[in-house]
Amino acid sequence: MKKLSTLLVFSFILFLGTSNAQVPKNSWSFGFGVRYPRLVNSVSVPYEDNYGGFLSLQRNFTEHVGLRFNLAYTYLSGAYQGKVVANNYISGIFDLVYYF
Repeated sequence: MKKLSTLLVFSFILFLGTSNAQVPKNSWSFGFGVRYPRLVNSVSVPYEDNYGGFLSLQRNFTEHVGLRFNLAYTYLSGAYQGKVVANNYISGIFDLVYYF
């Protein structure tokens, strides 16, 4: 019975917290992350650690439409047929985001 009452209280608090959510109009958001691209689309044997990361900036114009810019960096190195190959990859992507 104690578990049931704790679950009901927790559900009620969760409901109160989500029912008064603000609409994300005219808002900005910032994101970041880490990548570990081990053997991504490659036939080479890993030579060193492969790593990367990304930063993203998003602007929501309405509650359904936003524009996101994502800047990413990836470092890949490997050995293929006795040769060591290293690649630095930088990408920038614009996304039009639509929330249903």
